[in-house]
Amino acid sequence: MDTSACLENDFEPSSNICKQRLEIRISFYSNSDLANIKKMKGVQAFLVLLISSSTVAADQDACCYVAAGIVSDFSRVHLESLDRVAQTAEARYLQLQQSIQLADSQRSVLSARLAHTSQQCGTNFTAVTRELSLLGDQLADTTQQCKANCTATTDRLLVLGERLAQTEQRRSDDATNTQLMNSEMRAELNQLQQAMETQRDQINQLQDALARLTLQCCLNKFVKRLLCIHSTTDPGKH
Repeated sequence: MDTSACLENDFEPSSNICKQRLEIRISFYSNSDLANIKKMKGVQAFLVLLISSSTVAADQDACCYVAAGIVSDFSRVHLESLDRVAQTAEARYLQLQQSIQLADSQRSVLSARLAHTSQQCGTNFTAVTRELSLLGDQLADTTQQCKANCTATTDRLLVLGERLAQTEQRRSDDATNTQLMNSEMRAELNQLQQAMETQRDQINQLQDALARLTLQCCLNKFVKRLLCIHSTTDPGKH
């Protein structure tokens, strides 16, 4: 609702209802918010123009009275709006102050945690550095020991290689000697077999000769016995 336009259309300087209409407009503006401040300024300017252009003293007094009320209401509304703005700003300030205090407390906590973390990191770094140093020494010792073990293993492998070569040579020599011995033993065995055959033949011959001798002895004994018997039976022949 454009109140300024209504005032311009309905205001009659010589009318007795001028004051009532203006008071209605004043009550509207006295209950308005900050969005209507510009309209109030327009009404105030219109009243000033009306007062200056009016020729009736009663109308001028009524307009001055209404204008003073409008100015008072405008001032009150403006002060109330300023109070609300101030209260909002103060609440915002308190909220920001609480946020700052909370941020300070959080910053203190974070600073303490950061200091503790930094100290712990320093301690851990020192411990890790010490462990790395120990591991480096152990690695150096292990490397040296591995080199020594590799050297000893290499020497043992060389010795074992020489022994293996000697063993292979002895095995080859033993195989050659075994073959020679086998050949000699086969030759000796053949000779022994031949000698056994010869001895078997000789034994057979001896057995035959023994059998003949035994038979000859038996015949001789038999002849002697016959002769003895003949001599005992024919004594004249003696």
